[in-house]
Amino acid sequence: MRKTKIYNGKMIIFTMIYLGILYQCDSLPDKPSYLYYDPNNPDYQKPRVTILTPSNDAVIASDEVTFAWESNTPGQSYIYRLDNNPYSPLTMEKSVSFQNLVNGMHYFSVYGRYPTGYTSTSAYCRFLIWNYGGPGLTIYPAEISQYVSWVFYVQLIVIDTSPINSVYCKILYNSAVVEATTIDFYGNDQAFLLQNGGNLVNNADIDSLHGQIVINSQVMNGTPPDVDGSGRIAELGFRFFEVGTTRVEISTDSYFMNSSGTQIPLTLFQESTLIATDKQVKP
Repeated sequence: MRKTKIYNGKMIIFTMIYLGILYQCDSLPDKPSYLYYDPNNPDYQKPRVTILTPSNDAVIASDEVTFAWESNTPGQSYIYRLDNNPYSPLTMEKSVSFQNLVNGMHYFSVYGRYPTGYTSTSAYCRFLIWNYGGPGLTIYPAEISQYVSWVFYVQLIVIDTSPINSVYCKILYNSAVVEATTIDFYGNDQAFLLQNGGNLVNNADIDSLHGQIVINSQVMNGTPPDVDGSGRIAELGFRFFEVGTTRVEISTDSYFMNSSGTQIPLTLFQESTLIATDKQVKP
C-alpha cells in the first residue's frame, strides 16, 4: 500500500509538470515556435528574413550604416556579412552597425537559421556610400572603362540635400569623343524624389552638337512636398566614338529647388572620368 501511495504521488507530480508545460506553450504568441522547425509538421514554415533598413540600392552620404531585419517565425538566429568579409558568428540580434566604410558600392547579406539547422535563403542589400558632403550632384561611377562603340551607363545622384522637390542639372561632355544615347529616369521605390509619394514630371534634352544634356525632374503632390537626403535621379547611356580619355561633368549652374520656390545652391559637382580601350567592336 505504501508503494502505491508513492507511485500515485509521482503520477500527480508528473501530471502537474505536464500541465505546466502545456500552459507555457499555450501562452506563447500564435503557435509554439518548435512547430515551425520540423518540415514534417503541417505548421512548418521555411525560415525567411527581410531587411527593413536601409532599402536596396540606397545612397548613403555617410561612412556609417545600420542594418535592421525581421524574420517570419520566432526563435531564429542569424549570420550576416558585409561585402566579401567572413560571415559573423550566430546571433539572436536583428540589427548591426558598420562604421568607417569607404566610398563606393557595398553589399550586405543575412541568413536566418532554425535550431534544427534549416537555413533561410539570403536577404540581400546593395548600397552606395558616397560621403563627400553636399548638397550636390555626382555621376557614379567616378571612373569607367569601356570598349569603343559599346554603350555604357552612369547614374546621376543627389547627395545630402536639405528638403527639395525639383532638380535642374546640366551635364557636359565632349561630343567629339562620346555620344549620349539614352536618359532613363528612376521611378517608384528607386526615385529619390518619390520618397513621400506623388508623381514625377521629368524633362530631358540631349544637345549632341554642343555636348550637353539638360535634365529637369520635379515631384508633384508629395506628402510632405519636399524630400531630403541622397538618392538617384536618372541613368545616362553613352557610347565612345574613338579611343581616349574624357570626362562627363556637372555644370556649376545646376541647382535644386524646394516647394516654396527657393533655389538651393550646390557645393558638390562631381564628375566622372571615361576611358575607352583600344579594342574595336561592332555596335
